[in-house]
Amino acid sequence: FFMIAITGRIIPSTAMITGSVKPENRGAFMSINSSIQNMGSGIAAIISGLIVYKSSTGQLVNYQIVGYIAIFATLVCVYLATKLKYE
Repeated sequence: FFMIAITGRIIPSTAMITGSVKPENRGAFMSINSSIQNMGSGIAAIISGLIVYKSSTGQLVNYQIVGYIAIFATLVCVYLATKLKYE
């Protein structure tokens, strides 16, 4: 169910993003957008790896902090999505 929900989220967000760029610039924009997304994923993995660690009892510590950051980032993205201007 989670994988289906994620795929359903990607299609509308991509349509929103590409609709904000002129058609003649869309290819270059999508290339840069993909690069920034991949870089952001890598940086997020590094930062979350620095926050979360395994204790001596084998439990993950500070995992909830990464969850709170993800919630905050989602809310910021929803706000930014409302500010997009379409061509």
